Amino acid sequence: MWLTKVEENLNKEMYTQRDIFKKDIILIFENARVYNAKDTIFYKFADILQAYAQRLLDKLKETKLDTEIRKKRQS
Repeated sequence: MWLTKVEENLNKEMYTQRDIFKKDIILIFENARVYNAKDTIFYKFADILQAYAQRLLDKLKETKLDTEIRKKRQS
């Protein structure tokens, strides 16, 4: 996953649930760590930026539709 792809998905209204959006954002940072060595700035910044992004993502409120979908998955 990469930021341009997330932007495309947003513009195409592909994200029907906040969790899917959140997972794609986190996947960007995970990919940075998978494809870069630990001693690179890309790897290190992935850790820093994920910590910052996670705080913002945690503030996204769940909607009624999100709640309904989550409950259906759990049952």
